[in-house]
Amino acid sequence: MKKKSLKILLFILPLVLVVMIPLVAANEGFGGVLNAYIRLIDDRSETVIDIIDLDKNIIKGALSGTDKYSYFQEITTYNSQADEYLDSNFVGIGVTMTEDEKGAFINSVFVNSPAYRAGLKSGDVIIAVNGTDLKGKSLKQIAAIIKGPSKSSLEIEILVNGLGEPKKIALTRDLVIIKTVTYTMFGDTAYIRMTGFTNKTGEEFSKILEKINSAGVNKLIIDLRDNGGGTVRGCIEVARKILSDETIVKMDFRYNGYLDIRYVASENPNDYEIAIIVNGNTASAAEILSAAIKDNDRGILVGENTFGKSLVQSSYLILTDEAYEKYSAITGETNMHVIIKTLPRMGIEPDEDEWLGAVKLTIGEYMTPNGESINNIGIEPDFIINYNGLIVFDYKVDEEIFVFDKFNIGMVSEQVKKAKSILADLGFYKGEINALYDQEAFDAVMQFQAAEGLYPYGVMDFTTQSALNNRLRLSNAEMDKQLMKAYQELTKEDN
Repeated sequence: MKKKSLKILLFILPLVLVVMIPLVAANEGFGGVLNAYIRLIDDRSETVIDIIDLDKNIIKGALSGTDKYSYFQEITTYNSQADEYLDSNFVGIGVTMTEDEKGAFINSVFVNSPAYRAGLKSGDVIIAVNGTDLKGKSLKQIAAIIKGPSKSSLEIEILVNGLGEPKKIALTRDLVIIKTVTYTMFGDTAYIRMTGFTNKTGEEFSKILEKINSAGVNKLIIDLRDNGGGTVRGCIEVARKILSDETIVKMDFRYNGYLDIRYVASENPNDYEIAIIVNGNTASAAEILSAAIKDNDRGILVGENTFGKSLVQSSYLILTDEAYEKYSAITGETNMHVIIKTLPRMGIEPDEDEWLGAVKLTIGEYMTPNGESINNIGIEPDFIINYNGLIVFDYKVDEEIFVFDKFNIGMVSEQVKKAKSILADLGFYKGEINALYDQEAFDAVMQFQAAEGLYPYGVMDFTTQSALNNRLRLSNAEMDKQLMKAYQELTKEDN
């Protein structure tokens, strides 16, 4: 168990405490009803009851009586998700997914991930992994099947754009660095694509705003479509960069040990004109940002009604029965919460097999700045535009440059050929489309760098390649009705 896992604020509610004490005592706590049924099953069932699984199933059963977002996690799953939110990286193939009747619908593909390099794109549907049919499986089950050790291989079957005959693709799981914020210029407006919120999203957003500010641009299109949320911290840091002396969100907690919180942005010298694009998959932390912009009249919302999830959730670790007894004796405590908080101060770190798992639990609710609940309701945009097409910025994966090397005169690469093609479409390059980084390519890159506000020195570095990819992604912007509506509203003469 990694030490950082213990740094997360932990408390165990009574329903979880019940399974942390010896099983018989736990059953007696239910007045003998649960104990009677366990003995009935144990006496007459052909299958012997597995005590560890029983503990897990009791927790799962109790959670099923709360809400659909609270669930039990195996310890390996918990560790993986903790890494993703804290470090902004994970081992996998590099996609975000939603459930589909055929399997797993790919919402987005992380740049330079195994999926990205294999040509997977938004709209594709994964229907099988290593021969296992994904039809009817939950998103948690699908994620567990896809995840595995770094450098391990897997074979997936996909339907390109969800249609046609299955296509088999071999992939190697690898470390995926999550970059949640990208941008490019769209006319006199900065288009910012935000795919989620991690603890590094605020930092990413700040760096992009610095470039936008230096270019003298104050119109922002922030695309939150298919953004399922993430960490509150990442969302709050973004909101504080674009709001000024205004409430971002209010948090109401059921547990008396937590104080209700109101997050407020401090004074901000920048005055942006903002359009937020949302859809039915815009949820949780992404809805916090959307509501903050709308309620404070700081911009407009364009698109479709958002998902409607305004619940505050946290994950809490659970010790096995044996570990509970062991550490209770060492610490002299019987309260699970106190035991877990005491162990780090004593220099003790439980082994991984001493953790039963974790529960992801709903502990409160987000309220909009106007004090409204949007749970199971969502946020209605100012301009409702129904659109079932692709988000163009997530689309042209196969034409993008794979950013892994810098290029100078004389170098030869397929990535140079892709760069020349993009530069030609943008009007910067008029030579032959080949793999040689020649003088014409050097000059075209220098002109592009100057136009993008980058240092114009002709070397096609990582930043330049990313900028080229971003410009490519918006080359078919007119296909995206929601994006075009946001742009039109934001650039009206009376704005």
